[in-house]
Amino acid sequence: MPCVTRVTVLYPPLAEGDTGVVTYGDAAGGGPGVQVQPKAERDVRFVVGVEGDRDGRALDLPDTRGFDVVPGPFAVLGLLTPVVAEAGKPFPVTLEARDRSGNVVPAVEGAVSLTAEGGDLKTDARRAFGAGGTGQASGKVTLTRTGVRLLKATCNGVAAEQSVVVSRSAQVADGAKPKATAYQDGNTYVLGNAHVRLLVPRNDFGYGVAFLEAERGDQWKRVGAFPSLGELRVGAQGKPAHRMPVWLSEAKPGSATDAAQLVLSGAVEAAGVQWDLSVLCVLSDGAKHVDLHCTATPKADAKLRAFYAPPFYAGDGSFGAAKATALFPGLEYRTADEVSSGDYGIVPPFSNRQVPHPYKVTMPMVAVADGDVCAAVFWDPDQKWDGVHACPSACFASPERWENRASHLLALFAPAELDGLPENARELPEPRAVVAGKPLRACLESASSGRRLGGRSSR
Repeated sequence: MPCVTRVTVLYPPLAEGDTGVVTYGDAAGGGPGVQVQPKAERDVRFVVGVEGDRDGRALDLPDTRGFDVVPGPFAVLGLLTPVVAEAGKPFPVTLEARDRSGNVVPAVEGAVSLTAEGGDLKTDARRAFGAGGTGQASGKVTLTRTGVRLLKATCNGVAAEQSVVVSRSAQVADGAKPKATAYQDGNTYVLGNAHVRLLVPRNDFGYGVAFLEAERGDQWKRVGAFPSLGELRVGAQGKPAHRMPVWLSEAKPGSATDAAQLVLSGAVEAAGVQWDLSVLCVLSDGAKHVDLHCTATPKADAKLRAFYAPPFYAGDGSFGAAKATALFPGLEYRTADEVSSGDYGIVPPFSNRQVPHPYKVTMPMVAVADGDVCAAVFWDPDQKWDGVHACPSACFASPERWENRASHLLALFAPAELDGLPENARELPEPRAVVAGKPLRACLESASSGRRLGGRSSR
């Protein structure tokens, strides 16, 4: 956003040929000075205009010179991955050399070491940043053992870590069902109809990873992934929150009038407290969305920092971080080359809109589209997540660059700013007491359709 400085010369009057000097950053008079913007940009210009007759119309002076804001030295190594990978299947990994402001540094040379705990990593990734390159190295990585796996990368003494949830493959033999049906196929439970299906494979750590797919021309296309069936963030004040993904032990298919359902249930322990959890997944005949109803009940008094419904990563295992368009109604409409919470027309911190105040959201939905699929999450803002308080928080990151993910985060969680959550925070700074036996609930719709949000595909 431009910064305007107005200088008015009252006396003596200016004559042709007179010269004035404006020094930006001069702190001699007690001013704060000036800083170079943190974002790298080419041809930044100070446009100078002269208004000679006070009619409110300024004439820009010719030959305004520009300058380039270039990245700083290599200080941060970015390790970008999907959230979920399937055991034995290659998945993309990108390494980025960045400065402290997050700009990619192209002029970096050095060998890259990429390893995984457990030693089962196989990769064809380029292992070096070359002179005159882009500051990026990419390739495919394969992990064979399931569970939360930690990748580690180093280059020139700069290190990075990233976790990936490795799941069994969800291989399903059956095609589209004319009506909504819930059934088991091998190690995978399926909730599907003629348009959309949810695949929930059984892993050693239980049921938690799920894949959303859409029917496209007699074929199923991956739309995105859920790394867990929710997340509990708990812990005492002054300590980092303990983040416990919701992975459950039981799965039971069922049916209702004109709909099918899959119930997943079990218990998890978070910070010494046992929680009973259940997720009811409902799909109607002809629907293009799956309803997810999540309930978490502590068996003892607990200290809650955040309660997440199943977080959806659009593009995970599919179109990745690419997109044609992304939408957060009332806040963001982004096209292929734009990122959410970018400083397009507004400067930080006001450009940060990843977790806005609920009253800023004009329609309770977030969506990302690419190619022939559109993934979206809808919710009811009036739902009372603890039986009293309404308006859960929505988190939108397209792509999810805050956690170095090659996909787009569409998530719903409680509490919200109305209940003490700072805007753009993803958990309470101070815990909220939850009484034993009192359930917490969150409901959302995860949708996929062939309708696009507009704009051209990035592919």
